[in-house]
Amino acid sequence: MKRAGIYFFYDKDGVVDRYVPYAIRELRKVIDYVVVVVNGKLTPEGRNALVSASDDMFVRENEGFDAWAYKDGIDYIGWKELKEYDELVLTNFTLFGPVFPLQELFDLMENDPCDFWGLFMSYENQSTKTWGTIPLKWKYKPDALATSFQVFRSNVLHSAEFRRHWDTLPVINDYYESGVYNEMQLTQMLHDSGFTMSIVCPDSFRDDYQNPTVNGAFDAVTKYRIPLIRRKAFYDQNGSLDYYTDTPRKLLRYISEETTYDTDLIWENLLRTTSLYDLKNWMNLNAILPVTYFGEKQDNIRIAVFFHVRSIEYTKYRLKYLYAFPVGTDFYFSVTAEEMKDQLFAELGQLMECRRVECRLTDGDLEEMGAFLTTFRDVVLEQDYELICLMHDRFQNEEEAGTRSVEHAFSETCYENVAANEAYIRNIVDLFRQQPRLGIATPPPPRNAQYYRMIGGAWYSDVRNVTKLLQDLEVSIPLQSGKPPTAPYGRIFWFRPAALMPLFLMEWNPGEFIPMISGKYGKTAETITTASVFVAQSEGYFPMVVMNNEYAEQELMVMTDIAHTYIDMTIKYIRPRPNLKAATSRFTSRFNEHEKNIKNLNEKKKHGGLKEFIRGVCPIGFWNLLRRMKCTIKGENYIEPYVPRSVPKTVIRACMPR
Repeated sequence: MKRAGIYFFYDKDGVVDRYVPYAIRELRKVIDYVVVVVNGKLTPEGRNALVSASDDMFVRENEGFDAWAYKDGIDYIGWKELKEYDELVLTNFTLFGPVFPLQELFDLMENDPCDFWGLFMSYENQSTKTWGTIPLKWKYKPDALATSFQVFRSNVLHSAEFRRHWDTLPVINDYYESGVYNEMQLTQMLHDSGFTMSIVCPDSFRDDYQNPTVNGAFDAVTKYRIPLIRRKAFYDQNGSLDYYTDTPRKLLRYISEETTYDTDLIWENLLRTTSLYDLKNWMNLNAILPVTYFGEKQDNIRIAVFFHVRSIEYTKYRLKYLYAFPVGTDFYFSVTAEEMKDQLFAELGQLMECRRVECRLTDGDLEEMGAFLTTFRDVVLEQDYELICLMHDRFQNEEEAGTRSVEHAFSETCYENVAANEAYIRNIVDLFRQQPRLGIATPPPPRNAQYYRMIGGAWYSDVRNVTKLLQDLEVSIPLQSGKPPTAPYGRIFWFRPAALMPLFLMEWNPGEFIPMISGKYGKTAETITTASVFVAQSEGYFPMVVMNNEYAEQELMVMTDIAHTYIDMTIKYIRPRPNLKAATSRFTSRFNEHEKNIKNLNEKKKHGGLKEFIRGVCPIGFWNLLRRMKCTIKGENYIEPYVPRSVPKTVIRACMPR
């Protein structure tokens, strides 16, 4: 059996992540000749990676999507030369893997007498009459063999029909045209020409999953040993988490524990190409850790704690958390006045007996981020710590009357989920060791009182200031205002030094960290706090929200109550929808319609006149009846003004003039 293969690749930046050459090398174990076709551009490093992995490769204009890349690949090999091969394999960069040997897959299909086959099917849908805006000539969406992995045997490969398809392939301008004029057309044409097709995934997937290749990926790998996985199984920008449960993380865990495939290849690509907001939600980057420890205690932990002291009195309240750190932890304190050093040492007591303690004077009355980045810069750059924990003693409004309980709840959220006790701290250390891509462990965002707006993430600093800082750090992470990060808003968190190294390599002016003073990046401390998770992402690390199991119980109760409140509120204005994404979209649409009507009404009010006089003296109920009649006559939508009132009040209100 002699096989040729065409591997299509595209990346908007021309970067070739390691999963690509790995896949190509694995393909070459079962394919005699593999040519890589690149749409667009390549970096020098990317070209070298593809050249070393493949038999041949070339770069073409970014035109025609995958369809024309395959066509040009066929023309590059030549129809005459293809006569020498028994099979042609078409595949591309949209797949991770193989997580199992490809030889298994080809051995499985060897006994299948079909003429062409693939891993996945895009299933028939009788109710779909158009694809995008393209009318489907079949009057419905037909079955189509997914172009991410197709194998054509000699009967098809050497047929006139197969060659005619590629020779007459129309210009492809978008994703939908590629689906209609290549994927659907090729499958249906071969079927109508009498060729037989097989799919490795069972036909039961047709009815089991909303999107079989994505939310059916876990079953495909674990039950049927499908060796290649769509990247969209880990993040689909057009998908909805309503259909996925915990599929991405379960799939990643299975690959890590049950196969020899290096999951770091997946993380490398996801961290470079996916927004942090989506990555956190899709990969469920949360960890609930017990406050008891069941692992084997390790004494070779290299941990440092940076603690900024602004008030000895407030530091006393935090001592129990400092004592929770294992023996051997190094403590670095920063104080804002020389006389505070002796006071601090007097309070630390036994903490100094079996731990290294150092106290430094900050350059002025700095906020904690300023102390961390200036006072302790040399420690990060020169000492080889495995992990560092940042802490401080006082929250912004903790002294103000009326807000103390709110700020106390905020501080408790931070401390209890960063250093609840020694067992919990050891569990955090183990978490970092088990997750080599974990760069920052942060407590959950506050959600009490006015902080409810930070649930799920928030722009603690203006996105423009964060963008400016990242540009100065030469961090090329695209930001979206609608996708905020979950950052360490309380500025109490764990981090791996390598993850935030760009922040410590930058030479900061202490004057930028004076409380309540705006500098080049706005309020610098807030901007750095928000930017920290993006810096970690640029260095190839992800952040994770950590909670102790006791706090998590409370968090589940509060979040359930909040979710119920908002869902109940939206259902009053829209009918139930098939999923949360659809409900949110409809609610947003209704709200925008309402806002537009209010705006139009206000514009009309500005002009005054007889109409406004009549409106002012008419009973409200009679005026609304006139409005309804006008909308009916003009064929416009009538939106009933709605203010929740009891029935008697509603009747009385309707009879009164404005």
